[in-house]
Amino acid sequence: MKIFLIIAISINSCFLLASDCEVSEKQYARAIELRERSQFLLSSFHLSQAIALNCNHLDKYRYEYSKNMIALGEKIEALTEFNKISKNSQFYKKSQLQKKLFLGSENTLSKSDNIRYQVWTQRNNPKSLESLELKDLTISQQQAVNSYITSTRNIKLKNPGLAASLSIIPGLGQTYLGTYQSAAISFTLNSLFLLAAKDFERQKQFGAAAASYMVFSITYVGNILNTYRSANNINNGSFEKHNDQLWEELFQDL
Repeated sequence: MKIFLIIAISINSCFLLASDCEVSEKQYARAIELRERSQFLLSSFHLSQAIALNCNHLDKYRYEYSKNMIALGEKIEALTEFNKISKNSQFYKKSQLQKKLFLGSENTLSKSDNIRYQVWTQRNNPKSLESLELKDLTISQQQAVNSYITSTRNIKLKNPGLAASLSIIPGLGQTYLGTYQSAAISFTLNSLFLLAAKDFERQKQFGAAAASYMVFSITYVGNILNTYRSANNINNGSFEKHNDQLWEELFQDL
């Protein structure tokens, strides 16, 4: 009788395990479907359920869950789950590259992954890319990098430092960047605040004058800083389309 009970319990446990694994795979499939629609939070919920079942493919669920956490800006959570992935897993190498790319981890990469990392971090500087040794990449990846260099070599970048320096005269930095409407607004606002401060000063309304000078100072300095950021944004935007294509070729396995 005892032997019969032991066999029955064992068989039942196997069925429950099979059922749990089936459920976890359904949760995983649903999570991937939701992520394709950019529903990262709901996708993460389904993946956390799959992880909680503690069944097969646990490293796969953790890897995909960590990718969602990166997309949601939850870097500590992503790192925690990446670190739980077994070193013997096929997802371990991928997790190491993800940690380096998105979490700033100082982990060691394979030669090919390290080259991919260097290409990506130096992507907005074609001259730096030309100096990289690409032999450890696949043929298609090498072609993608060379194509990227050719496509971006003639992009004319704006100098953020020069843009900020020109903004000492409000509007001149934006004119250099080609954002003429912003230049007109900047010049007008700064002029109005300065004229108002001067006018209050002439009328000996020193409290109002001090307040106006303070507003002018904030606007003036803010204009210089915004011009610097705008130059960087324009430069990054010039590379954006090419960056998307480069990512698809270099990191399609991620």
